[in-house]
Amino acid sequence: MVAISNKPFLVKETLQLALEDRFKIVNSWDLSCVKKRVMKYASADFDVDKAIEEYQSWMVLLSYVTDRWLYVPNPELDEVWHCHIIFTRDYLNLCGALCGKGSYIHHQPEDVDSKMSDEEMKIMSSYAQTYLGCVPFRVSPFLTSCGGQCWSC
Repeated sequence: MVAISNKPFLVKETLQLALEDRFKIVNSWDLSCVKKRVMKYASADFDVDKAIEEYQSWMVLLSYVTDRWLYVPNPELDEVWHCHIIFTRDYLNLCGALCGKGSYIHHQPEDVDSKMSDEEMKIMSSYAQTYLGCVPFRVSPFLTSCGGQCWSC
């Protein structure tokens, strides 16, 4: 999970890219090495293609939100993120393509038992609606204080 705080989590240069350009970058990015690694360790019911699609949207969102931490909305997306981070050069190159050369989108684990408050859910939803036009990720009910009942896309 990524904790919410007022600390910046993105080291970046100023890079102004339109939303569609950011999606073009992530959607054309070769994540085959990540997919292969996720599939090697994932359970049979893990939908790796859906998780990668959510991860791509998540990275676009994080390329906009530079002023706070956001909870990772589901463990499948988080697993893809973990796998991508260990391909350090490729991950750094994607961060640079989205945010500017030398930029890095950090991942900060949070306590396993922590939950998103209703306020944090509203913040994430607001950011996603503002920057992406919808909320393109599933939110696991065990990560929310409301059991996921207030999240919809």
